[in-house]
Amino acid sequence: MGAAANPIGKVVASPGPTAVKGTLPPIVDGKQDVYLKATSFGVYSPNYILLKKDVPVRIHYSADEYARCGREVIFPEFRVRKLAPTNGEALIEFTPPRTGVFPFHCSMNM
Repeated sequence: MGAAANPIGKVVASPGPTAVKGTLPPIVDGKQDVYLKATSFGVYSPNYILLKKDVPVRIHYSADEYARCGREVIFPEFRVRKLAPTNGEALIEFTPPRTGVFPFHCSMNM
């Protein structure tokens, strides 16, 4: 994944094994376990997350020191806003209710 000018990302719920190419996250303690990071280059890594419908998700969210507005991530459909701490990670949890794309972005909607 290359650097991009803005940190818009997508959460992609898996509609089936052939619809979206990628790797599903591991399931740990019954939840899809995902690591998401805002980098100092103004992008999220990864810039999308492949998820399975109806399986709870636990996102470990962190940010580089110079992530600027990317330090806060917003999942609008779930009304979730999380600010990454200076050292460590914030946890974001939800269950995808359907297959599809669930966008996420920084606090400036970029």
